Amino acid sequence: ESFRLSPEEGQQVRLTRYASFAVCTGEEETMHQREALLAAADRGYPALYRAHREAQTTLHRRCDLRIEGASEEESAVLALSRYHLLAMMPWDREDCSIASKGLTGEGYHGHVFWDTDLFVQPFCTWFFPEQSRRMLRYRLGGLAGAREKAAQYGYRGAMYPWEAAADGREETPLFAAINILTGEANPVWSGRKEHHVGADICFALHQYLTFTGDPAFLPDGGYEMLFGIADFWVSRAERDPESGRLVIRDIIGPDEYTEHIDNNAYTNYMAHFTVRQALELAPRAEREAPDLCRRLSLAEKAAAWEHFLRDLYLPVPDERGIIPQDDSFLLKPVLPGIEKYRNAAVRQTVLQDFTREQVNELQVLKQADTVMLLNLFPSLFPPEVVKKNVLYYEARTIHDSSLSYCAHAQALAAVGETGLAENYFQKCLRIDWNDNPMDSRDGIHAASLGGIWNCILQGFAGVRCENRMLQITPQLPSHWKSLDFPLMLRGCLLRIHLTGDSVTVSVEEGVPDGITLCAAGKSGQLSAAHPLTIVL
Repeated sequence: ESFRLSPEEGQQVRLTRYASFAVCTGEEETMHQREALLAAADRGYPALYRAHREAQTTLHRRCDLRIEGASEEESAVLALSRYHLLAMMPWDREDCSIASKGLTGEGYHGHVFWDTDLFVQPFCTWFFPEQSRRMLRYRLGGLAGAREKAAQYGYRGAMYPWEAAADGREETPLFAAINILTGEANPVWSGRKEHHVGADICFALHQYLTFTGDPAFLPDGGYEMLFGIADFWVSRAERDPESGRLVIRDIIGPDEYTEHIDNNAYTNYMAHFTVRQALELAPRAEREAPDLCRRLSLAEKAAAWEHFLRDLYLPVPDERGIIPQDDSFLLKPVLPGIEKYRNAAVRQTVLQDFTREQVNELQVLKQADTVMLLNLFPSLFPPEVVKKNVLYYEARTIHDSSLSYCAHAQALAAVGETGLAENYFQKCLRIDWNDNPMDSRDGIHAASLGGIWNCILQGFAGVRCENRMLQITPQLPSHWKSLDFPLMLRGCLLRIHLTGDSVTVSVEEGVPDGITLCAAGKSGQLSAAHPLTIVL
């Protein structure tokens, strides 16, 4: 565009550009955007700005987390994370989700990873459950692509892609960075061997249902998605002739430096969780979706699920109390001089000294793996075993992934290692707020920003929910005097206030039908009439 202006001296000229951003898949949507743009121009900038401020104020109130005693940097990064998390959500549609770089860059081509389901979606479930539902509907829209991928690899059911786009099909490239020894391109195994994505989706679904009690999602496609993922895991396992147990071989867990392993603890337990959810919900499905159950031959599937749950091998702690990350991890030597790589200003410098194959034969992790399992299932093992494993694997993790600091901060807070947790929380805050210009050149790290909220609510506040019981076990950083935040639970808007001495929960909207608060071994029923305080 060009403009020819002839202002007189002292005259002020103002140009206002009106722009509309939208996903337009056809001429009708494009025409709708044109009409919306013309209407916006008619309203004028001041009116649009006022409407914007009002909408933003409403959204920010829904996730208004306040920390008394927080440092200036903590407050700033919390605001930064809230800004991006709110901005990157597709508020009015369910055929797209949140990409790993949000809306700030073209890294990973806007594809959706498991990061979204486990690191970003909790933020939505706690504060914007309607948006969490849309994100699950996006995954439901990818069911056909997941079935297609499972069939391609010789499995049954639904095998969700490592990198997903609009149609739900696998988008991961087959080859990437160059091998430092051979000069050839390294194969990208995550798209072919990292299969836990479907189980991660099922965990996000479970959390959504736990916090909302949504009665409509499962009959409207949710059962089919869950049962399809469960079927995949049954077909993915194989019988070990020596032990007679079902095992999951040649897999990659969350730690991308450990490839082609057998019985990854995270994957096996998540597969077990998924199939258990399917089996437990089968009777309800027969009542709510009988036609679907007949079409899927649900009775036969349920029998297969029972055998899977009974026979699947689940790694347990060894004589030292350490859970083997996989069958071979504890037999490998520790990476020498690991601190060099843990403290490096640039990520993945270990791959400048070792090939991927060499790294695979060492006790070294790119990111949290077994620690992620313990974050999702904090009661899976006794507290002393959880703490021992968190510290064991923390010492062997380089944190070359932006997902790692927040996962370790959450885990360390949960086991009472508040000092270490604070250290990793500060590192997590600086991922998109540091002096390394290369870190965010392809866009911010959406999952890490979501992970900040996981650290605070699940780690430092210790929020857990099962059925209608809200459990809070605070482990606040030493310089925080109090933590105050809203929480959506079963249609109620709660306000939670934590100090070092007490937990107070008040009901701001809704009726807390049978919701119980549990803290410090004490419990009480929530009431809309007055706040409930439990002294720690």
